[in-house]
Amino acid sequence: MVPNVVLRLPQLPLTRTGKVDRKRLPAPESGAGQAAYVPPGTDDERLIAGVFADLLGLERAGREDEFFLSGGNSLQAIRAVGRLNDALGVPLTVRDFYAAPTVAALAELAGRRRAAEQAAQWQLLDEIELKGVRCPTRPSTAG
Repeated sequence: MVPNVVLRLPQLPLTRTGKVDRKRLPAPESGAGQAAYVPPGTDDERLIAGVFADLLGLERAGREDEFFLSGGNSLQAIRAVGRLNDALGVPLTVRDFYAAPTVAALAELAGRRRAAEQAAQWQLLDEIELKGVRCPTRPSTAG
C-alpha cells in the first residue's frame, strides 16, 4: 500500500491523552502530487486514457497519468490489460503497467510492439517469396 499524498507537518495535533487527534489533521489538497492534465495526442493514447478513466471512475485521463497513482489496483490492471489487448491488437501485460506507467508510455510500447509484429510478418513473407512462392497479399518486387 502506497499513499497517494504525503503531507509534511511541523508537528502532529495531539489529544489531551497524547494520541494523534485525527479530527484536527489538515486535509490534503485535492490533486496534490498529480501531474497537470495533458490531453492524449494519438489514437492509442486516447484509447488507453479512455480505458483508464472508465476502470478508475475518472472524468478523464491524460497522457501523463499513471494507472496506479490514479487509484488503480492489480485487479483493475488485469481488466485493463484484457480490454487493451482486444482494442489495440497487441499483447500487453500487467508488468507493462509498471515498466511503462503513463498513458503515453503504454501507447508508445504498444506502437513498438505493433511495428515489431508487422516487421516479423513482412520478413516471413520475404522468406516465403525467396522460396519461389508468390504471396497474393503483396505485389512481387521481381520485374
